[in-house]
Amino acid sequence: MTVSPEDEAGPTRRRAKVDVDLSMFSADQAADRRAAVEWVAAELASGGAERTVLMQLQSTGWTAVQSRAIIDLAASSGRD
Repeated sequence: MTVSPEDEAGPTRRRAKVDVDLSMFSADQAADRRAAVEWVAAELASGGAERTVLMQLQSTGWTAVQSRAIIDLAASSGRD
């Protein structure tokens, strides 16, 4: 039996589409949210721990729900 290069790669994995309700952020938080998403993306890409990033976001004033949304947005921004 021969194995094609496609079979060697293993099964295709698809990530779920992230659907974040942006209404949890006020209009005046848009710029701060974008900056936070960029920071989180860089932090996670450099090996930062998600839990630590969550705590840092919350220590700067984001709620727990907003912090999770920012992490989800940062994770999805790398897939586009």
